[in-house]
Amino acid sequence: MGEKEIQRFLDINGLGRRNGKLNYTVLSDSNLYNAIDNMDATEAHLFDNEGNELYAFPLKAELTEGKIAEIKSLGYDLMQKERPKLDLQFNSSYTGLSVGKSFYLVSNMTMNCCEIFDKKGNALFFIDALQINPIEIYPEMQAYEKYVNYLKNTGMFSCRIENAKMIGDEVWVKTFVPYVDVRNDSIIQSVKPCVITYYENAGEWLYNVLYDYIDFPVDAIGNAKDGVNYYGISQIYVVEEGDEYKSFAMKPVEGKLEVKQTKKMYIPNVDRIPNFAYELKVKDGLFSLNYTDFLYDLERDTVYMLPIRCNPQMTNEGTKDFKVSMEGNVLDWAFDGTALSVVYFDAKLGQCQYLYKDDLSKEFTIKVLSFGSELKCPPLCLLSPHVLYYLDSNNEVQVMIL
Repeated sequence: MGEKEIQRFLDINGLGRRNGKLNYTVLSDSNLYNAIDNMDATEAHLFDNEGNELYAFPLKAELTEGKIAEIKSLGYDLMQKERPKLDLQFNSSYTGLSVGKSFYLVSNMTMNCCEIFDKKGNALFFIDALQINPIEIYPEMQAYEKYVNYLKNTGMFSCRIENAKMIGDEVWVKTFVPYVDVRNDSIIQSVKPCVITYYENAGEWLYNVLYDYIDFPVDAIGNAKDGVNYYGISQIYVVEEGDEYKSFAMKPVEGKLEVKQTKKMYIPNVDRIPNFAYELKVKDGLFSLNYTDFLYDLERDTVYMLPIRCNPQMTNEGTKDFKVSMEGNVLDWAFDGTALSVVYFDAKLGQCQYLYKDDLSKEFTIKVLSFGSELKCPPLCLLSPHVLYYLDSNNEVQVMIL
């Protein structure tokens, strides 16, 4: 290939002049090409400095920018001489890990808080749900100040975090906010959900109410696989028909998420436990209903059936002797439009499993994950189908190439 042909090839695959941040060297060696070619397609291979291949993936122009950002971030994390240790304010077995471009997020639902660290492990910001002011979220409640003050004095006016995750370098926190309204001389107390984003600006952490759920009651919001658009999911119980699900295509407009398109979803039949809350999640354009064995592709309206068995069981409703058992559960997943990976916890075997499938494979491959003798299922995050971050028993951030 001549110089013009090489440049054209790079342009076609998203590696051309418009990507000024990428430095590359073009090699032309048949033996090297034949040694690493294994997909019969344009592909990229990631090696460490000693020449050991970490992983490979098909290279598509529409995925190139995200893959380059992933490799840069991954390269930075892998080259740290010491793993970043996160000094958490609270110890709890019910924590979640989320990884952004520049930050780590540890959410602690039991303690109703989140902690943000930089990639070196330095604590940057603490999100305390007890310090979120409901009136700042819903200013119309200022008209009912005496009722609000009464609820404050009785400890009934605090927000609660349901979940939190990194989207790029923003922290998205789904928060339940106490709400007071007065209708026909009756005081109506309820709880309204909203999504609050936290972001860094010149060293200061600011917040924004991204979505307040008033116009469209949405139960879960997450990113599409393109990293630009978003999806919301609503779940509504219809008498004599059961639960009805709708998806909302969403776009950011002036700091808010706006609904652009609505579609009814047809998910697989689920044998539900009465009075049991199945958490809804959206990530990389896929929807998951907790304790189920499928992922729903919101762009294609197709379903991935997973080779797992969750089988949740509940005994004794209420608070006394209340117990939920299961055979397993999906912990996290990553999807880039070509490759899908899932981390599943098998409760019967007491182990985490990595499930992987791409467009070239008919079935999922399954690999047992080991996090050391002291950990069976740590807080973890799939950054991509091949890259897993987790907190070890010393709260050090580890990176695993799969």
